[in-house]
Amino acid sequence: MKKTDTILKKLFKRKELQTILFIFFLICILVKNNNFFKNSFELIYTNYESRLQSTAYGFCEIPGHEYSKNLGTGYIFFIKDKFELKKIPIIKDFNISPNQRWVFQDYDEINKKKIIILNNLDNDGSPKFKLNKYKILHNHKNNCLFLEKND
Repeated sequence: MKKTDTILKKLFKRKELQTILFIFFLICILVKNNNFFKNSFELIYTNYESRLQSTAYGFCEIPGHEYSKNLGTGYIFFIKDKFELKKIPIIKDFNISPNQRWVFQDYDEINKKKIIILNNLDNDGSPKFKLNKYKILHNHKNNCLFLEKND
């Protein structure tokens, strides 16, 4: 028993072990605070387009980045891919933001029958855009809509 005690004391007196333990605990704290495992999982199992739509471009709600707050560009990309749009729909944004037509940079023709509504809800939850003359093709929490004009 005495022999193991002296071995342990020698190990704990060494600065090398203290340095290694310090680095180990520092790495553990950084891994936990930065959600390393969760972020790695999402990076591996979520495709690139979905990650851009939800965080970098914003998807009609507050994403992780302040600069893309409520822009809705991710929603436009989603609609463009899901409905395989070949013409530019009318884009109506109720927030102050830059023109979103750059998403359709390869297209020239405008489709006046289809419209994308961004940030449709007021602070009290009431819609800003009247849907009487439109058929709803896609609805995201009543805040972003993809509509088609009724004939």
